[in-house]
Amino acid sequence: APDRTESRGAVSRAACSIIGVMPPDHVVRYAAFVGRLARNAKPQLRLMACDAVVEALACDALAPTDEHRLLKLLLVGTRDKSTTVRARAVGALGTVIERFAAAPGGRLAGLEAAATAAAAPAAAS
Repeated sequence: APDRTESRGAVSRAACSIIGVMPPDHVVRYAAFVGRLARNAKPQLRLMACDAVVEALACDALAPTDEHRLLKLLLVGTRDKSTTVRARAVGALGTVIERFAAAPGGRLAGLEAAATAAAAPAAAS
């Protein structure tokens, strides 16, 4: 399993460097792809989605709506049925909070908005 973890991380880091040069419509499609990974039945792919979200949020090429969508995926991952995915999502959320708190431009406020949006469906049920 360590080989898989290393390869997932390498793919996520490579995707981040590619996102910086993608046209905006391709970035939207990438965010949608990560969303499909996060909703996949296989826990390994949901783990990869957590890694991909962290790396994608490290890039400055995302529009605020894409950031919110990815943050919501990460927050939903904290309620995943797999304990491994939940643990990865919580750790990834901590990493994102640290990065957003250190970043200028109020990126932490975007995290608050995504948290509110993710909590709304849970409160309704």
